[in-house]
Amino acid sequence: MNATNFRLERKPSALLNYLDEIQSLADLERNALGFWPKQQLREAIERQRLWALLDADILKGFLIYSGVFPHAKIQGIATTESARMQGIAACLMRSFSAELERLGYISIKAEVASDLDKALKFYASQGFETHSTKQGGKARKRTIIVHTLELETDTLFSGTDAQESGFDLGLRKRPTSETPFYAFDLNVYLDLVKDRNQSEDARKLFSAALSHHIRLAVAKEFVVELQRNAPNAPTNDPILQLALRLPKMPSADDTRLKAIATQVHDLVFERTKNGKLATKQSKSDASHLAHAALSQASAFVTRDRAILAAREVLLEKVGIDVINVKELVDLLPDQTDTDDELSAATIGEGFKVSERPNEEIRQYLSRNQITAELIDEFCSSNMVQTHHVSLAIQLSDKIVAVGILLVPKQMEPTARLLVHTLPENPNCELFTDHILDRLIRHACAMLPTAISLAYLPGQPVVRKYAKLRGFLKSASTKDLTKIALGRPITNDTWHNIADTLRRRTGFALSDQAPKTFSTPITIVNREEATHSIQPIELESILSPSIIICPERPAVLIPIRRNFSDELLGTSKQSNFSFIEEKDASFVALRSYVNSPRTASAMRPHLPILFYESLKQNGRGAIVAIARIVDVSVVQKSDIPSHRLRRLVVNDVDDFSASDEVLLTTFDNLLEFPNPVSLSKIRQVGAAKASLVAPETIDSVQTAQIINWGWSDA
Repeated sequence: MNATNFRLERKPSALLNYLDEIQSLADLERNALGFWPKQQLREAIERQRLWALLDADILKGFLIYSGVFPHAKIQGIATTESARMQGIAACLMRSFSAELERLGYISIKAEVASDLDKALKFYASQGFETHSTKQGGKARKRTIIVHTLELETDTLFSGTDAQESGFDLGLRKRPTSETPFYAFDLNVYLDLVKDRNQSEDARKLFSAALSHHIRLAVAKEFVVELQRNAPNAPTNDPILQLALRLPKMPSADDTRLKAIATQVHDLVFERTKNGKLATKQSKSDASHLAHAALSQASAFVTRDRAILAAREVLLEKVGIDVINVKELVDLLPDQTDTDDELSAATIGEGFKVSERPNEEIRQYLSRNQITAELIDEFCSSNMVQTHHVSLAIQLSDKIVAVGILLVPKQMEPTARLLVHTLPENPNCELFTDHILDRLIRHACAMLPTAISLAYLPGQPVVRKYAKLRGFLKSASTKDLTKIALGRPITNDTWHNIADTLRRRTGFALSDQAPKTFSTPITIVNREEATHSIQPIELESILSPSIIICPERPAVLIPIRRNFSDELLGTSKQSNFSFIEEKDASFVALRSYVNSPRTASAMRPHLPILFYESLKQNGRGAIVAIARIVDVSVVQKSDIPSHRLRRLVVNDVDDFSASDEVLLTTFDNLLEFPNPVSLSKIRQVGAAKASLVAPETIDSVQTAQIINWGWSDA
């Protein structure tokens, strides 16, 4: 699918030319859509109730709907056979829901026969929820499942449940990873390789992993348990050999692992008195769960009843969710019609980002039904007292996304931000991610800044990525707000940064820096409402930022100059060459690749310091810091394409001698204004060796390095 020629068509005059093709496609999908005579399709086109997606004027799919304002009903979605697995249906649905939200619709309903498994999974993947069931027609005697999707539309009741505070602090408790990651136990694996009652669900689970909808990994205890349960298995046993090749969670600190395993064992087995007390199996299960928790897995997949029964207490006390295979399989997206734009072949090809004349931006916003009031606010020609930056993303000569930042030239500015992307474009998530990240960084390039993101109906993708960047709901408006700091915080700089934040944004931190990274921090917003949050949540609110405090070590890693230039952008800053650079230059979440032998040093939540080596005329200095989001050991041959696109290497073979590599995903990237040389690094007792492998350093060493790096910033 060529995104340059990709077009959503709604005009009756154009669609009537495709009537025969639409009818042929409807006939092929009669089992799902029912019978659609040509005259009914013609009437739907003429009433503008049928939308089509075209690629170079070739029909790829259509959506047909009905309903009475403010409620719409999907009557069917169909894609051509050649367009399957390209996200066509998802693009149609996203465009349709975005337009209806803009027009003020409240909900969308879809009725799906219970025997249409692919359709049911598709609607679930698009956010629809099961509402009710009813009996279908007498001829087929099907059960019909009614689904609904609630739209984020202004209504008479909007905001009545909002908090009185200006900030809603219901943040994610850990940084967001691009793909859900699940750990699983031995029984799930045996269900896969043997013929058992749960085998079909296990096959679906692993099929989803192979399709990169989810990621699966095992703990070190997994293979130990397998060998213990089959002590006489030959070394060439295919079940054992396959198990040895499964992706593995990185090694965890033994002291922490044992402590959490003991806690898990107490919560699951000792308190429940279920007969497994102190058995080898119960200790093994506890070790599995502890390793999954330390690796920040989204959940632990098992069918052990005792573990599943302890779900709530494990989630509360240990921070690990548990789920059975069937529950997880039921959540999986339709693998034949995926909405994975980030893995589409067109991502990162043929587009450019640049500032465009104000009139072009105004015309784009007007074509996309942005209100005159917002257009006048963001595209005014009289902005003497306001710093104004606008970006546009173009495919060929067509603008498909824009971002505008307004920063008043005053002591306590609240920057205004507007981001709009065409939801029907397969690359809209990539474009949204890049524009938000780039303009947020621009806003706080000199000083911390409060930012208000304008609410635009029909832009759920923008709101999704904004919340991942730390934007929060406001009680007074539908706009989202955040504070952008743009630099790290140490104990030495805490007081000065807190003063600057309060004076610039009205956002006040507690006077004292946190004693540890698990110590709650008190914050006060502009309305003087007080909240207590964890440091990692504060990092998200203030992103891009990194908080360095006691008991939070960092990892120091080497990186070559050519990779540093592209992955970190440390020699180019915003002077991008978009045609030539890899996709890692455009996304906020990026990945670093090295040997699995280094896994013990790379842990989620740790700050990561990038040392640019002297090779290839490198600077021999620390040039950037970021925050690790997740870490996984994967087979070189199994790295999904969308994760490869977060890298700046074409071939991962050189990064380890084995068949596996370690992928480390990171966010909150910050460049050092003053690169810290190797001689200074050694002054604090770090980098005693040649710095060819990752090295863990303590919080005191990290803080000193950061203070040097930002000494005059």
